[in-house]
Amino acid sequence: MAYERTGCGPAVLILHGFSADRRMWRDLVPAWRAHATLVLVDLPSHGASALARADADPVDDLLEMLGDERLERVAIVGHSAGAALAVDFAARVPARTSALVLLSPSLNGFSSRRPLDLSAVAARARAGDPAGAAEAWLATPIMRTALTGDRAAWFRTLVRDNTRVWQLQAPRAPPPRPPVHERLAALRLPLFIGEGMLDRSGTRDVANAILQAQPTATHQRFAHAGHWFPVERPDVVRARVLTFLLHAWCRDVVLPRRAPCQPEPSTDDSGRLADVLHAH
Repeated sequence: MAYERTGCGPAVLILHGFSADRRMWRDLVPAWRAHATLVLVDLPSHGASALARADADPVDDLLEMLGDERLERVAIVGHSAGAALAVDFAARVPARTSALVLLSPSLNGFSSRRPLDLSAVAARARAGDPAGAAEAWLATPIMRTALTGDRAAWFRTLVRDNTRVWQLQAPRAPPPRPPVHERLAALRLPLFIGEGMLDRSGTRDVANAILQAQPTATHQRFAHAGHWFPVERPDVVRARVLTFLLHAWCRDVVLPRRAPCQPEPSTDDSGRLADVLHAH
């Protein structure tokens, strides 16, 4: 699992959505790393990480990585599939999780009433055409964004760079996990749920299910944006998420004043910090 660590302060584990990689957070990292230690992960089969292994549990992989980094407790920011993994992590090891930020969340084992038509994507993947599957995926409603010009081109390149997610592998049993309702009931921690108002996937159903289990969670819908609102509205998202995390960290303890973080190395054009990249 490839990742990078940057910034200083309380630890935040950051998990991207399906078909992206940690570069999707490029407009949020500069503001967040002045207040927190960020650990930005490439999920299996994404970015610089290895292909997903049939016998692997991503929660175990995250725990191993956090052990290597000597990080005992983390807040987690997850988008889409990354949010599903964040819920699994927090439900299994609640003592290791300080807060959850679930953006356009999905849930492993949850069936939405608004399933996407992925037949064109599946046909390309079955035909051994990952690049074609990526193009068909980009044409689905879940991938529509309000981005224009260079930013729209950058986003499409990001998705095209992750065609390995469409390389079909032998079917594998999902890792054992408690039922959805048990995992949601176990989330006894500060919780933020965000969704784009133009999201046409099943995110609304997932958000409602989480709110039924955790009615005191903070919930915000972001206007003029869809499933990928962290990329579409980074100016609003970076402020809202940071405010939530700062309140969560300060709820029970007053943190001492400290000097600002030292400037970080600048990222290269790919958005990666080569000198802090670790691959396992």
